[in-house]
Amino acid sequence: GALAGVYYFHRVPKGFAGGELRLHAIAPAPDGQRAFTDIAPERDMLLLFPAWAPHEVRPVSCASGAFLDSRFAINCWYRYRWEDGR
Repeated sequence: GALAGVYYFHRVPKGFAGGELRLHAIAPAPDGQRAFTDIAPERDMLLLFPAWAPHEVRPVSCASGAFLDSRFAINCWYRYRWEDGR
């Protein structure tokens, strides 16, 4: 198995909009729709989720265009082995 990790950081006040992590449901709802949850990137936030889970990053906009007003993230993965060898 594997966990995905994303650490978000940005200057204060926040100079960008968007950039949410969208986590999609693994199975469709009874009505056939695919549910999802959007998680807004907050300063000094660490998110962990199963690496195999369907996900995407929503578009980011930065009105000023300044590098320091951007949304920054560090991604990492943690791989592990189950006791039965999976």
